[in-house]
Amino acid sequence: MTLLIGTFAMFCATMLVFLHYDLPWDAEDRLELPEIYMVGVWLSILIAIGLYRRLYLAGREEARQLSDALAATELVLAREQHLSQLDGLAAAAAHELGTPLATITVVIREIERALEANSPARR
Repeated sequence: MTLLIGTFAMFCATMLVFLHYDLPWDAEDRLELPEIYMVGVWLSILIAIGLYRRLYLAGREEARQLSDALAATELVLAREQHLSQLDGLAAAAAHELGTPLATITVVIREIERALEANSPARR
């Protein structure tokens, strides 16, 4: 679409070189612009249109790269958050497993103390 608009603008600038109204000037002393001036203005308009197009394309490419970098950063942050959540789940699981095992150990030691030295259950 940008190429189409740029081409149309160049076409319009070219047509203005050939199809234009004279400036409202004194009828006796008509203003005649030199041909080199007209070509220079026409050429500067065409160059400006080309530079605007180039600047637009560069900006669009930079915006695309920035968008890609943002998406990659969001992906890394999501993975990091997921790993952080897994770390919390692992700590909670270790705590939950540690508590029953500690209770079992305490109960076994209490039972061992309560049993006599030569008891068959002590073996």
